[in-house]
Amino acid sequence: MRFTLNGQSFDVEPNDILRKIKNVEPENGRRFFIIVNEIRYPIKQALSIATNLPGAAFPTSTAYNVLSRLGFTIIDEKVGGSNGL
Repeated sequence: MRFTLNGQSFDVEPNDILRKIKNVEPENGRRFFIIVNEIRYPIKQALSIATNLPGAAFPTSTAYNVLSRLGFTIIDEKVGGSNGL
């Protein structure tokens, strides 16, 4: 999937994220996350890894939208299930 973030174009597929994230320690204390190999990864961390941009470079809503369009289920820590922003 091609998308633009902060003026940069990215072409990212779900397998790119799965491959890059598998040896990364997940951050703690985030509300929205995806599950990869039974490990919870914050969505901003996942998109940051995929794009090599710091998480501060984009809002949570952007990570939510991109990862959702890539087919990832976003889990909302506060409600215990999938939820929108």
